[in-house]
Amino acid sequence: MMQNADEKHVGAEVVELGLDVQSAMADVLPSADPLDATDFDAIEYLNSKFATERSLSQLDVFIGDVTSQITKLDDEISKAVHAQAEAGARASRDIGDARQAMTELHQKIGEIKQKADESEGIVREICSDIKSLDCAKRNLVTTITALKRTNMLTTAVAQLRAVGSKQYSEAANLLDAIAGILSYFEPYGDVPRIAEITAEVSEIRKKLEDEVFEAFDQIGKLADKELDPEVEGFASIKEACLVVDALGARERQLAAFCARQIEPYAQLFPKGGQYSSLDDVERRFSWIRRLLRTFQERNMFPEDWQVEARLVDVFVAKTKDMFLEILPYEQNVAVTLKALQKSLVFEKEVRARLDHELELAQVFDPFMQPYVALEKKNMEDMMRKADDEIDQEGALPVFSSSVQLFAYVKTSIKRCTALTCGQTFFKLHKTFCECLMDYAKRLMTLMTSMEATCYCLNTAEYCAETVEQLADIIKSKIQSQYVDQIDLEEQQEAFHDVIAAAVKKLVASLEASLEPSLKAMASIQWSSLQSVDEESAYVRQMGTVLKSQIPNDLSSLYYRNFCDKFVASFLPKFYQTVVSTKRINEIGTHQLLLDIHSLKPLFLELTDNATYTKFVTKHLAKVEMVLKLVGTPTEMLVERFKIMWPDGTRDDLLNVCTLKGLKKADQTHLVDTLYGGSPSPTPPDDDTRFNIESKLESVSQTASLTINKVGSQMRDLIQKSAARPATSRSQPPQE
Repeated sequence: MMQNADEKHVGAEVVELGLDVQSAMADVLPSADPLDATDFDAIEYLNSKFATERSLSQLDVFIGDVTSQITKLDDEISKAVHAQAEAGARASRDIGDARQAMTELHQKIGEIKQKADESEGIVREICSDIKSLDCAKRNLVTTITALKRTNMLTTAVAQLRAVGSKQYSEAANLLDAIAGILSYFEPYGDVPRIAEITAEVSEIRKKLEDEVFEAFDQIGKLADKELDPEVEGFASIKEACLVVDALGARERQLAAFCARQIEPYAQLFPKGGQYSSLDDVERRFSWIRRLLRTFQERNMFPEDWQVEARLVDVFVAKTKDMFLEILPYEQNVAVTLKALQKSLVFEKEVRARLDHELELAQVFDPFMQPYVALEKKNMEDMMRKADDEIDQEGALPVFSSSVQLFAYVKTSIKRCTALTCGQTFFKLHKTFCECLMDYAKRLMTLMTSMEATCYCLNTAEYCAETVEQLADIIKSKIQSQYVDQIDLEEQQEAFHDVIAAAVKKLVASLEASLEPSLKAMASIQWSSLQSVDEESAYVRQMGTVLKSQIPNDLSSLYYRNFCDKFVASFLPKFYQTVVSTKRINEIGTHQLLLDIHSLKPLFLELTDNATYTKFVTKHLAKVEMVLKLVGTPTEMLVERFKIMWPDGTRDDLLNVCTLKGLKKADQTHLVDTLYGGSPSPTPPDDDTRFNIESKLESVSQTASLTINKVGSQMRDLIQKSAARPATSRSQPPQE
């Protein structure tokens, strides 16, 4: 059977398909049949079907199935080929029909295009006729309009020429109408008839302008008292204004009219005349007020002309020129201020009446130096008279001159700003600055006693605070262009310098009062002291000085500052007085410890500030530490020195040794034992110092308790031995 199949297909053409085509077909028509695989292998396929000899018994059946499949495929292929042939013939017929239809369509399109061209030609001919007709219509309309307007213009010009004298209302209307018509003929200025009419209109306008200006001149000078109030010209002046506006000559007419009305003013107040001085400035303003009142009564001009405002402007310009001639030679401040005040009143009246701003008062600013100088002189005189007077009404006593000074400054500001807030106020502010600097210098010279120094300090504090407020007041009132130039920091610093000098003076005065006490302390023979008293005489003397001479009339801020500076200066001197003593015996050590115990409350009672308390405690603790080291046995000195004074130097140890009365060799031995010939140790950092200070404070507190106990025992001992001779007194108990 296989042989017959082979014979049946002998001569058939075998078509080899590409791998990409076979792969695409496999994707489109997937099949699980091995015969459809692109990599089909016949031998492998047969081996899979007949793997054993026994399976060959099914060979005939297999061949029959394959032959049946081949026959079926051949039939399908034959049918497909036949169908494809029929489809190809049908497609050929369809293509032919399409080509014929396209040919017919092309012919029809050509016919349509030909007809469109013919239609376009017809439309073009029609449009050409329409454009010609439209142009003819437009020219005809323009011609008719021009003829009508020419007729209107000719008629209006004839009417304007025929208008009688002083028929200003009708003339104004005709002028407006003619101006409107002439604007239409501007492009036709070269046309002879139009040029002729235009020239005729210009001639009529010139004639009308001369007539109207003459009518204004007939009004005369309204300031003339002999002018007839019923003059005929007043009745037609408003209508004449309409003609002036129609002619476009308002500004020129106003300038000429106002200049004519102001002429009597210049004649009445000539340079060097009877009423030309600033004393008669009110006469000037009365004159313009009368003139404005006349205009208001006559009501001659339209409101939009604002003739009154223009008259005021001309008057002010003329008056400013006159003032500029007078002011450089006017030295009477009262007269100048009065003139300025009158000018401000006039400006205010004009502002309220005409809603019009003037700048007349500004002309005074460059010439107000005499006024500023007078204010300065008044302040200086006031300060000179009140140097020694004390004002007790405030929280702290101050010199009355300072209160009066700032009261005067406040009044001066109010007085000046009522007149001007510009250049003059700025100059006055400069005067304030000068007077304040002079006052600060004057305070420096008044520190002749502690009481006077306290007053100077309080006064300077008051001035420094008030100066800052003064700067704010000036900035709020002065014109904006001067605000950035207002600076009173220099004056404030000057008063701060006075405060610093006063504090320094108070400290120096108190130290000078305590100097005898320090000398008394240094004069005591501490090396041979035989007994211990409750407190030494110099301690009582110091207490008396501190209680009587501490300045209590200071503010809390500067009182604390005074206390800080006082103890910062005095306590090191006290320490130096102690270490400058040649030698202190054991009794002297105990006495000094008792004295320090008595002095400490005197200093701490001055103020309760924590920083101050810490400073006093620290410095007195240092003195106590030196005294305790002096009382330490020599063999224990190095060890105790390292514990009690870890940041002490060679010099500190040498001072202790000197106070103990040790020989040079012993001092050198102790120093070498502690430092081993090396330089003094570097002082510890802040943290270490803080720890040391804390320990010293603890030691100081313990020592204070011990001293209290010793003091009590000593008082008992002194009372018991009061009747005995001084030489037989018992030694105080050892610490």
